[in-house]
Amino acid sequence: MGATQLNSVPYALYAANSPAGATGVTGATGATGPSGGTGATGSTGAGVTGATGATSTVAGPTGPTGNAWSDYAIYSELESNSTQPTTSLTDNSWTARQLNTTESSAGTSITRSSNQITLQPGSYYISASAQWGLIITPGSSNGWLVNIAASALLRLADGSNNTLLIGQSEHETIFDFNAPGSVQYLAVSSNPVKSYSIDAEGIITVASATTFTLQHYISYPSSDGSSGLYYSFVNNAGIPMNIGQNEIYSRLLIEKIN
Repeated sequence: MGATQLNSVPYALYAANSPAGATGVTGATGATGPSGGTGATGSTGAGVTGATGATSTVAGPTGPTGNAWSDYAIYSELESNSTQPTTSLTDNSWTARQLNTTESSAGTSITRSSNQITLQPGSYYISASAQWGLIITPGSSNGWLVNIAASALLRLADGSNNTLLIGQSEHETIFDFNAPGSVQYLAVSSNPVKSYSIDAEGIITVASATTFTLQHYISYPSSDGSSGLYYSFVNNAGIPMNIGQNEIYSRLLIEKIN
């Protein structure tokens, strides 16, 4: 068969080599895609420790001084071993205890001259104690005693008996004897002693310098009260003991608290 050459069509050649057309309108934004997962936490950083600062050479202000146990005194009525007390109690009257020893003291608000205690203005805690007793002397073996009673009080008071502190009041039955022949019967040859102590404590405030004494009151019967007056009584401001130690018959602790 015969052969015929194929030639390019002019329009086709133009389409293949013509310039680009105008840009079209931007399409709408598509929907947001799903969020990605959380990334791994990074390691914690460690800073370098700073150098120690220099010590200050400036002293801080001094704090206020407290008054606990900075102004106090302890006084006592002290005698040597087996020695009777200097104080002599009188029936039905106030008697000053003979404080004669300073056991310990600090500060200047509390001072002692003999048995006189002086307090400068302020408030004070006070604790006091004193001994007392009766010596009962029989006069006959034909009597008996029933409910022989004595009482005592302790206080701090100034020279005019203006009471600053009244302490404990005490009432004691000394003996309760039955008729002769009982186990409690008091034989003629015996001189029994009954010994007691009394305490007082409290807080007092004085507006000016005040001097006082530790005062002791005792009340006791002069006899047993029976028809024969078979027994008599001797008061005592403390019963000594022979044990090789000093005798302390009364003691007074004072501490300034304000």
